[in-house]
Amino acid sequence: MQTKPPSLYPLTEFYSMAGLPMPQFEIVPGEAVPSPQHQLLVHQNDMTPTVEEYYQKKVHIIVKQVVHCPNYLLREVTLAGDDELPLVFGAIRINLDLFDTEPRAKIKECREPLGGILRDFNIPHSSHPKAFFRIKSDDIINESLQLNGPRFLFGRVNRIVNADQQPLVEVVEILPG
Repeated sequence: MQTKPPSLYPLTEFYSMAGLPMPQFEIVPGEAVPSPQHQLLVHQNDMTPTVEEYYQKKVHIIVKQVVHCPNYLLREVTLAGDDELPLVFGAIRINLDLFDTEPRAKIKECREPLGGILRDFNIPHSSHPKAFFRIKSDDIINESLQLNGPRFLFGRVNRIVNADQQPLVEVVEILPG
């Protein structure tokens, strides 16, 4: 029996809304992800604290697009340091029903990275990367990561679950290179 390869959901939603095709990508094993991307992607940790530790700087989000729905929130963002240098581009789907009132309100404000909110509110969770990939950057990715021209980048598709193994988050994270 053949299994369906992972998609780059929820990034695919933003491309679909824009009427654009997804860029060329291929699923790769974690061991095929080169350094330093390997250190930043191939683990079971949240991206925000991993990036903050690696770069030794606090990160914030630059929101490109947000879709508010009653039960979930979709957002397309870039994680950047105080110098505004893009460190990660991604798309995230957050299941709002699984968060208490205060963290849900913070999430809906779209001012902080989700990893920081999970940490600040001590929300029990675990990260489960579903796939690693190599993607050819296009205009959307290049603009978000301040890149000139197409190049191959690495990323991951990750699922974050709560203590009851309910999916809090589906996220695609792409590094600038």
